[in-house]
Amino acid sequence: MRALIFDSVFDSYRGVVSYVRVFSGEIKKGDQIFLMQTKSRGEAIEVGYFSPKLIPHTPLSAGEIGYIVTGFRDVSEARVGDTITLEKNPSDSPLPGYKE
Repeated sequence: MRALIFDSVFDSYRGVVSYVRVFSGEIKKGDQIFLMQTKSRGEAIEVGYFSPKLIPHTPLSAGEIGYIVTGFRDVSEARVGDTITLEKNPSDSPLPGYKE
């Protein structure tokens, strides 16, 4: 599974919410995640899509755009352009184009 973070916001109740586009595979609630550039590990507490509010829906599959509630306490752990992958079956390489 590979998903590109195109924005992240901090929610005081749920932590960092990352807005993503899934390029391959799928992610569902409860999956352990790993961010390839920042080396952050966490859990997909909630996944879903926009309509225009956040609507919980699992799984998010390849080609879909949605959000992942990570529970991180700092937005710097989920930087724009980073690649999210699954911890148990990580991707070999991040999506191209990441710059700090």
